[in-house]
Amino acid sequence: MDTYHVVLYIHLLALFIGIGAASVLLACLLQLRRAQTLAEAGPWGMVAGKVSRLFPIAILGLFALSLDLILGYAGIVSLGHAAFFGFGAYAAGILAKYGIIKEPVLALLEPTELRLYRSESDIVRFAQAEGYLQFAENRALVLVEEAVPPDKLNRSDVESRLREAQQGAEQAEDGSEEQKRYERNVKRYEAFLEVVGSSS
Repeated sequence: MDTYHVVLYIHLLALFIGIGAASVLLACLLQLRRAQTLAEAGPWGMVAGKVSRLFPIAILGLFALSLDLILGYAGIVSLGHAAFFGFGAYAAGILAKYGIIKEPVLALLEPTELRLYRSESDIVRFAQAEGYLQFAENRALVLVEEAVPPDKLNRSDVESRLREAQQGAEQAEDGSEEQKRYERNVKRYEAFLEVVGSSS
């Protein structure tokens, strides 16, 4: 088998990976849209997050191999590939903002302080754990695992939980799900401590 066919088959493989990942991600997005609680949305969000890692592989594989085919074999110089990346990203954002596409755009929320503005002077604050932000049809839906008013947080209790999470992360096996869970808890309790500190 010559180099041309090897490159061609790898190109097709990257294309099929992209199509497969897009199909699974679309199914996850539809289930997330139907979800009413974080418990229902969580598993689909995790699957979508893992599947989305295949997209850079497929996209960059197609990008590199198509450039190799065009430039290396056909001798045609083409530097217009990047324009399609930018056009696609901007188009998806603009279409989602104005509700032209109905499928939601999702973002992962890190632990932080969540502020809800009832008015310019009436602000409700929470210590927010991990969650998702769903944006569709010019509306935003926030799904968080935990949201606690700062005055309900006990600083010594949060510090104790932070120490337990840090110790658990150190003792857990490297790269294991247990270690990742402890690391998420470390981020959560560090964010909670910042919220407690800013409110005191």
